[in-house]
Order: sequence, then structure tokens, then C-alpha cells
Amino acid sequence: MTEQRDTEPTVWLVPGDKGTACVAGRDFARTLAGAPSELFALALAEQSYIVQTSIRRFGLSKRQARLAADAFDAAARSEWHRISRAMQPGMHGTA
Repeated sequence: MTEQRDTEPTVWLVPGDKGTACVAGRDFARTLAGAPSELFALALAEQSYIVQTSIRRFGLSKRQARLAADAFDAAARSEWHRISRAMQPGMHGTA
């Protein structure tokens, strides 16, 4: 049994389910809200690689792993851009 540490961020995915990859990507971007965009891009590349290799280790195909990593990446970038626009000076959201 693998012990989970409460201080370590985790990504929960169901291999083969694009929806969980999208939710994980969105949550990843939210976790890094406020970080410089260069650091976000670096962290995203690293996390996308981890998602892809983890799915491959689980036993799914390269294609399935790539699709999940791509969904994770796209959702994270989309959320990052949404958050970044909302945090720009002079920008106000609507209620």
C-alpha cells in the first residue's frame, strides 16, 4: 500500500476518461494561480509528462496516454488564461 502524504499535491485520473484529465488540468492551473507564466509553463510541461508516463505505466496505449496528457494540458492552459485575464489590473469580473 502506498502512503499518501497530505502535503503532496496529487492528480486524480481515470485512465481512458478524458473528463478526469480535464478536471485535473483545471485544478492544476488553479493551484498555480498567481505564479509567473514562465513557471506555469515549465510546471505544466513537467506535469503533462508525468500524466502521460503514469498512464503508460498503468498499461494503457501510447495513444491513450497522449490523449489524456493533451486533455490535461489544454484544460490547464484554458483555465490559466481565464485566471490570468481575471487577475489583470483594471479588470473586474461580473457577479
